[in-house]
Amino acid sequence: MLQLSGAWGRSAAFLVVHGVAALLLGLIVIVPAVNFLQEQRLRIEQSALTLERARAVLSRNETVANLSPEHLAVAASRFIQGQGEGSQNADLLRRLRSLAEEKGVQLSSATPLAPREWNARRFIGARIEFRAATEQVAGLLTEFESGSALLFIEKADLSPDKEGDAESLAVMIEIYGVARWPET
Repeated sequence: MLQLSGAWGRSAAFLVVHGVAALLLGLIVIVPAVNFLQEQRLRIEQSALTLERARAVLSRNETVANLSPEHLAVAASRFIQGQGEGSQNADLLRRLRSLAEEKGVQLSSATPLAPREWNARRFIGARIEFRAATEQVAGLLTEFESGSALLFIEKADLSPDKEGDAESLAVMIEIYGVARWPET
């Protein structure tokens, strides 16, 4: 019996020693190697994202560099122009009157509103009032919202025109335009 237990003891000792050696090898070599590879994978993923952003910036810069001065002038004209609040209000009111005249609408009142700030942008506002046929009102509102200028209707009050015919509306609109931000 002693001889059998000695063989088992040596085998058990052999397995324990080699198990401990494998565990130490794993702790000393394999775990740091796996951690190193995971860190490298994370760096590669971050570098790929940075590279993609850089490509997007280059593409945007190439597109902007290829714009003609006419395109730049058209883009700039979408914003309310002027250095101060007074000149910006005047530009917005001029634009609104011009659009109304194009649609055959005569404004009865046009007054500036206090400017607003939203999302680091300045919005210049005006309240306009007029009376017009339903088709003219629809055309003018569509031109305000989808025209070449960046104009946004904040509030609109449309009611039947008591002084005009049945197809006429009395309209009060609060409308805002995006001011050109300062050049840096």
